[in-house]
Amino acid sequence: MGATIGINTMLLLASVTFIFEKQLHDAARKSIGIGLTVMHYSLLFFWLSLLAAGIARSIALYEGNYFAQVSRKIMLYLVGFSASGVVLVVGICLIAFSFIKTISEKQLED
Repeated sequence: MGATIGINTMLLLASVTFIFEKQLHDAARKSIGIGLTVMHYSLLFFWLSLLAAGIARSIALYEGNYFAQVSRKIMLYLVGFSASGVVLVVGICLIAFSFIKTISEKQLED
């Protein structure tokens, strides 16, 4: 479910970019570029923290730890995972607000 939502979000952002590509001014292009960079790094950290949490969980379960002990051992990775999700939302908002601003300015000109 989450993968479908993520893929659809990226497809919608790509299609909106394609539609309004010629109407974007330099400030909006810069803001979109920053948003994309933020999204890419947060997705990388998102993936790495999930990978590290999975490896740490596997090791802890293999050692015979109880669920509560395993949860405590991977808590730092899960906090990083959550933080990267928040940063991902910030990147998406930078892109979305740039498009909203461009669209509203276009409507004011017409």
